Amino acid sequence: MPRKLTDETIFAFADGTLPADEHAAVTAAFRDDPAAARRLALYRSTARSVREDDTVAPPAPTVVRAKAIFTPAPEPSVAWVASLQRTIAELIYDSRVQLAAVRSAATERRFELTYEQNDCSVDLQAERLTTTEPESGDPRWRLQGQIGGPNRPDELEVVVTRAGSETPIVATAADEGAYFCVELAPGRYDLHLKLADGVLVLPDLDVS
Repeated sequence: MPRKLTDETIFAFADGTLPADEHAAVTAAFRDDPAAARRLALYRSTARSVREDDTVAPPAPTVVRAKAIFTPAPEPSVAWVASLQRTIAELIYDSRVQLAAVRSAATERRFELTYEQNDCSVDLQAERLTTTEPESGDPRWRLQGQIGGPNRPDELEVVVTRAGSETPIVATAADEGAYFCVELAPGRYDLHLKLADGVLVLPDLDVS
């Protein structure tokens, strides 16, 4: 059975205070526990922000992230991913294609996508982070999005699966402005957005 990582273990791993004889087992456990890996990345990011300047009060976003470590929001139910009628969104803009002729370090760190389907539109921005995967060392990515249109529900749920899969690896809920944000390892994913009349799928999203 995979090891269940506690907050104390995650913090000790991030701070370098975890006993050496536990390091290999905990590293392997992060690979099997995406939620714990996200909490590790969040803790490291928040700690780094605090360490960068301790002469002034930390900025509001840092305080929010710190609170999230100790009081994480419950993830929404994901049974609807396989049970509701699905519609495939159309990719209408990819900044990587538009800027291929002027590719630079900036365009390799960040890209934008826009999807549309009937009255719905989804804007995404992906940004490569300085935090890395515990096992591979590959940089993680932050994916932020907003959905617009008259079919947008008051409470928007978002689930991420591997491309072609219905098994959730990340689930979150958007805020009152229909913004959502997740952190992912490099890979190809499907995004599932729960709408009033079914599920809107953004297929085969290449995050790398």
